[in-house]
Amino acid sequence: MISFFVPGIPVGKGSMKAFWNKALGRAIATNDNPKTRPWEQAVRAEAALAGCTPLTGPVEVDATFYLLRPKGHYGKRGLLPSAPAFPTKKPDGDKMLRALLDGLTGVAFVDDAQVIGWPGGKRWADERGPGVAVHIVYPKESAAHAVGPVSSKAAIPGSRSSSEQLSGRSKCPRGAEQMARERRQDDADMTPDALALAICVRLCRLVERPQSVIEPSAGGGAFVRAVASTWRSATIRAVDIRPECEEAAGAVVFDCCDWPEYAQKMGLAADLIVGNPPYADALGHAEAALRALRPGGVLAFLLRQSFLSSQRRLPFWREHPLYAFAPIVPRPSFTGGGSDTAEYALFVWREGHRGEGRLLEPLVWSKQAALPLEE
Repeated sequence: MISFFVPGIPVGKGSMKAFWNKALGRAIATNDNPKTRPWEQAVRAEAALAGCTPLTGPVEVDATFYLLRPKGHYGKRGLLPSAPAFPTKKPDGDKMLRALLDGLTGVAFVDDAQVIGWPGGKRWADERGPGVAVHIVYPKESAAHAVGPVSSKAAIPGSRSSSEQLSGRSKCPRGAEQMARERRQDDADMTPDALALAICVRLCRLVERPQSVIEPSAGGGAFVRAVASTWRSATIRAVDIRPECEEAAGAVVFDCCDWPEYAQKMGLAADLIVGNPPYADALGHAEAALRALRPGGVLAFLLRQSFLSSQRRLPFWREHPLYAFAPIVPRPSFTGGGSDTAEYALFVWREGHRGEGRLLEPLVWSKQAALPLEE
């Protein structure tokens, strides 16, 4: 069993409304309660930090929602004797449960249809702050079916031919095999899933529902899984010079190419580009990514803090000032144990931004809160 508490005012799932999106050429369903999405993101973050993993078997979710009492329940001497013992008005318990299960989908289970029991209820937050106390029980038969969240989205418009879009893959270019071998030897760091998810959750404060997302150095697929879990409606494209990374990328569009050359040829326009580029070519990856953003688009890279200090990169910094910077705590490990000796940070650029950037509060993540790797 995994237990955690999500602080905040519980939000119920509102009614769904549909409209036609001309840019995407399809209908989009949205929730009429603007508070639902931030609440679901908070649920997702707390579940990941607690160590949840998306399984495919049966799941039980015990959720108790704690609500603030109205001011009318209190008099000059405190709680009135006539104040009701239980909350019997809105928000509805079933709507709060729907929002909770949607937030847990992709983190605690693959689909909320797997939930076979949902005990719990509504209580007043008399002895604790408002929020929801969650207990997730995985029956034994679920343990062997861990998977990562996937996204089976279409390709970014204008990026490849229709036949390649349908296949979702491309062959490695000539000479790529040698480059891939060098990349494996020199810069094959794999990002922890928990860190990738924590970065995407933090980016929710800076990015408004990205529709097209690119991971230019897919590696083990951590950022692909995190993006799919955080922004389920996003189109995801994964790029890496190493062909074996296609399997880790999962059911997304994958291109086996060297990112700087690929970005220059394809003329991409993404809302968000996020990843952990090879440090030996981090500058080339960043320059290529900035050219591949739509107006107002965001580039977010996990990099060593020393990326700031090289004299060789001074022209780059003058041309592309940072939009935001958040130190990573604790130092991550890219080898499966211990921690790196270098300090890392989240570097964020926004297309069109000029002037000084923002120093954000440290991004604190938990090493135990990992999404499972694809097998």
